[in-house]
This record gives sequence, C-alpha cells and structure tokens, in this order.
Amino acid sequence: MDYMEGLQLQNQNEVWITDGAGNNTVTTVGHELGHAAHAHAFDEFALVYDVFNCDIPHKYFQAEDCEKIAWTKKMADFISSVSAWTNNAPAALYGANILETVSDANDDCIGQDFLTEACQAAALWDIYDDPTGDDDPLDGSPDGTFSGIIAVLDAYPNGCLGTANRCSNEGGEHGTNHWDFLKNWNDVFSTLTDEVRDIYEQTGIDEGGAQPF
Repeated sequence: MDYMEGLQLQNQNEVWITDGAGNNTVTTVGHELGHAAHAHAFDEFALVYDVFNCDIPHKYFQAEDCEKIAWTKKMADFISSVSAWTNNAPAALYGANILETVSDANDDCIGQDFLTEACQAAALWDIYDDPTGDDDPLDGSPDGTFSGIIAVLDAYPNGCLGTANRCSNEGGEHGTNHWDFLKNWNDVFSTLTDEVRDIYEQTGIDEGGAQPF
C-alpha cells in the first residue's frame, strides 16, 4: 500500500489535505489523524522526526531506514484502525491488508524485519484485539485496550535533555522505537510485560534497537 501524497500532519491540531488525494482516501486520512492523536498523547506540538540517515517516505511492507519511522508510522496505522474496527473483529483490515496476520503476496510478518511497518502494526493490534479464539497472551486483559495503550504513551517522560532514552522527544535512528514502548508499558502495566514480549516474538519485531528492554 502506498500512502497518498498531499496528506501531512502539520501539528497535533492540524492535518492538511491537498489536491491529488485519490486511492485509499479514508485509510490515509485516518493515518494522518492517528499521528495527531499520537502527538497529543506525547504532549508534543508535532511528532518531529530526526531525519539524519532516515528516509521518511514509507510503504506498509517495506523495511524503513530507522526504527523510529517504522514505530511511529505503525502507531498511526493502529489508531486509524481502532476507529474502523472493534477489538473483537475476527479479521480487521488496514486498508486492504489483514492487520494481525499481515500479508504481502501471502508472506506474513514472521521472519521479516523489525523495521517493517506492517509487522509493527500487527504487534500493536495484537495487544489491543480480543476476538473469539484470540491467540495472543493478552486475551481478555482489561489493560490491553486503546485507553491502556494511550496511557502508556502518556507515561513517556516529556521534554528530556540531550539524548535521554525512552522519552517522547527522543531523537536519533532508534528514538521512540518499539523497545521504548515496551519499557514504558512495563512502567504502567508491569504484570503484563512478558505477554507483550511474547507478542513481539510472534510478530517478528523482537530484534534491533539501541538498548533493547
């Protein structure tokens, strides 16, 4: 899936939509609004990327240059999907792609790179979803909810100085990556950290990162 040109988060209260928007309009608008919700949870005026050695243009099934890009994009994908599907949907989609067992030419996330946005989105959806016969270890948890995930984002330290790790404004190629989310999850829901680790393993993102937690 390619995202349309002309849609961009300007700040936590403003998303611009310009001429030329065509295919996948609803999904892409939802993605950009997801960035705005993420920025609000982080108490950031905007989600500012440290673009040093990072390429921001992205596709759902490609490995990104930086973990920060893959993780931040997947968060927008997830928030967009929450607005479209209930947590008990048996086969929720992001655009035309199945969220939990993502596929591109019938490949899934297992064995793919932790830099792949689709794999990151699958992990977050697996934390959230609770369909009949759910196969993940957070099945039925009252904390594996949208409000629980937002609570974890709210718990990130803000306005950190220098290169402080696991803060909402952390820069660099690994800044605000999937390991930072797990560490801040542990601060809020420590009894469920091992379950999220298992989900990371199931979706193939238990790799990479500076200072993995």
